[in-house]
This record gives sequence, structure tokens and C-alpha cells, in this order.
Amino acid sequence: METFVYARTDHLGGRALPLTLFWRRVKTAGRTLLLARPRRRPVACRSVSSYQFLRRKVLFEVWFPTAETTTLTSVHCTACGFMAYSPRPTEQEVSAKYAYLKQVEPDVGGQAGYDSRALRSDLMRAGRVRDRCMPYLSSGGALRVLDYGGGNGKLLEPFVAGGHSCYLIDYNDNPVSGVTKICDDVGGFTRDAFTGDEAFDLIICSHVLEHVSDLTSLVNFFRRHLDPSGVLYAEVPQEIWAGVRLEADPVTHVNFFTRNSLARLSLINGFEILESRQEVATYGAAALEVLWILARPAERGGGASRGAPGMAVVDLPADVGALLYPSRKATLRRTYELSLKPRFKRPRPER
Repeated sequence: METFVYARTDHLGGRALPLTLFWRRVKTAGRTLLLARPRRRPVACRSVSSYQFLRRKVLFEVWFPTAETTTLTSVHCTACGFMAYSPRPTEQEVSAKYAYLKQVEPDVGGQAGYDSRALRSDLMRAGRVRDRCMPYLSSGGALRVLDYGGGNGKLLEPFVAGGHSCYLIDYNDNPVSGVTKICDDVGGFTRDAFTGDEAFDLIICSHVLEHVSDLTSLVNFFRRHLDPSGVLYAEVPQEIWAGVRLEADPVTHVNFFTRNSLARLSLINGFEILESRQEVATYGAAALEVLWILARPAERGGGASRGAPGMAVVDLPADVGALLYPSRKATLRRTYELSLKPRFKRPRPER
């Protein structure tokens, strides 16, 4: 779909960065509204923020250590609409990325630097996740809840307060009170690392799938370690709009989902979908469009075709076209929902 070019000489924006970022957003919004299609020419971003600059170091020091420049190409699946880029990082390269970042960002995925508004917003997000999941879970006592890739485990706080047993798999070594860290990632999940009952009642995977190289292995890991009546909650950002914005940061996210491709990922790996939705939500203090599903392991023999009515794999066509070539009306509505509406509507605390 698009070609992105990066150079080892790309630099920090310095004092002029705020103005550069402002004009970059203006140009992106204008181009999306007027053209509303992926860019045909190669795209580069030579001046970046400190966060983006650190990811450029990952690109050239971890993934392409001998290259002075590198080119990535965004692609999408014609069967389901899932988007990624090529060449795709391997599972080992993604693990190496987090090992590198952990050295310089010990609170990776945590809340260091968050202001009170962002902390309050995350607490409300945790409450929303709890409220979505609980109707599908047995209420006959304490639940066993795992947050995979949950940073410091902030989404587990409402479950801790409810007396449930909460566990975390993440590179962050400082989980919130009441949460037990098991290991860094799937590779570290062994009986030596976790000696308890390995079946969880709920697995939360929020804003993780967009970072993972081997999606099939991870989703199968969830199915193997869920109780037959357990529930998987998965949430990802919806970032496809007239292309994908990879020019500034090609390292943080490596997968880009549509609603159908997220559902298909669950169905073909042995889940049946209980609920699926696309909505504008929050992540920290930021407003963003998200996709989320609630799913349960399918009955043995149900296979990929099982699911909620109308959700069989054969009924999930690629739904990426309207996102890659959106109408001006849809772009204006999305701009209002993500940029203007949050400025005038303060989030209300959970009841």
C-alpha cells in the first residue's frame, strides 16, 4: 500500500519540534480529508520526538544493525483486511526490542510520567473492562485473572479490589499492589515460573496484539490456559485511515486490525465470539478508536466455523477498503470524535 524510508541520520527535532509536529498534524489531516487514500510516493520523517528517536535506535541498533537506511512497505490481506508491513520482524526481534527498551525504560507499559487526568482515565478504563467481562464469568467466588502484556497491571486493580487472584505477564518488573508477576512473555511461562493451577477464568489482552509478531502462537496460548468456561478480552487500536502512520515510528506497532480481522483471528484459533464492538475510547489521557472482543474457547470439535450468529469465518470479508479510502464525511466525523469532542466532554467517574 505505502512505502516508508528511514535513515540512521534521522534526528531529534529539538526546540523546533512542537511547531514541526503541529504542521505535520495539519498536513496529515488536510491530506486525509482532501485525498483520503494511501500515499503513492515514499514517505520519510527525518525529525522525530524523543520517544520516536528511541524507537529509531531499536530499528537501527537491534533490527537492522548494519544498515544506514531501510525501507518498509505496508501490505494488507485481501481475505480479511489485516494490515502489517514487510519485511516483518520475527518473534525473536520483537523480544529483543523489549529487552532493549527495558534497559532504558524500566516502567515500560507503566504509568511513569502520567498526570492525574491520565491516571484517572486509566482507572475508568480498568472499570470498563471489568464491567464488560463480569457478566460472562461465574460469580461463585474468587476468579483467576491474567493480564498479558498489561504493563504494571493497572487494568487489574478493580479485580484486586474485588478479591480476585490477579497475575501479570509483562516486561514491567513493578506490578501494582495485589498483582503477581509470572514472567516477561510466553517463552518464560513454565511450571517453574508459575506453580499454580494454569487455567485462568479471564485473560485480558489489551493493546498487546498490535505489538506481537507471532499472533497465532499467542492466541493459542490463551486458549490452552483458559478454563473451558473462561473468557478472553482482547482490545486493539483501530489505526487504519487512508493508510497507516508508520513514518515516525515503525517499531511500536507491527499489526493493524480491522473489526473483521480481529474477529477472524479469534475464530480460526478455536474461540467463539461472545461480543464484538468498535468505539472511541481512551488510553491514558488520549482518545482513540478501538476494537474489542469477548471470546470463549469453542467446544471441542467446533473448529473455526463456530461463533456468535453471523460471525462464522466465511461471513467475515475484508473490511479494509472503507478505511483505506474513507469518505470525507467519515473523516470529519472521526476527526470530531477523536480530536474535538474529548476537549469539551470530561470523562465521568465510574459509579
